[in-house]
Amino acid sequence: MTTIRTVLVGAHGFERAAVWSAVGFALSYLAFDAAALAGWPTAEWVAAGCALIAGIGAVGFARGGGGALPSTLLVYGPLAGVILRTVEPVLLPVPAAEPFVAALAAAFAIGPAGYLVGRLIAPAEPDASESTTPEDDATETTAADASGSEATD
Repeated sequence: MTTIRTVLVGAHGFERAAVWSAVGFALSYLAFDAAALAGWPTAEWVAAGCALIAGIGAVGFARGGGGALPSTLLVYGPLAGVILRTVEPVLLPVPAAEPFVAALAAAFAIGPAGYLVGRLIAPAEPDASESTTPEDDATETTAADASGSEATD
């Protein structure tokens, strides 16, 4: 059961993913205005760039220990911003909901894929060269003792 929880949620919960999703929504939404000010001819390149950066973010988040669901949440924000700016909502009874539903579908396509790629390129265990030695631990303890502070557990 722990393995399923680790895959779904990961070592880092939803907090980081939610914050970066909100930031990604704002940045991707405003990227269209910035592109228009810069004189870029089409919005398709901006949309593709935002989606690519969101996918790379999901890979990096998963590589750092994030799970599949937070990776999906991370991708949702930027995709919602992109789809809200590029799609004219007309199909659903509540037109404002259509871009968010489309972004949710896209996030469930890109988020888990980004998670899989991130976990495939992530090292399974730390290298032996990255492990701490007793000398390293002793050096840190000596530095703390030299400062006059008392170590507490």
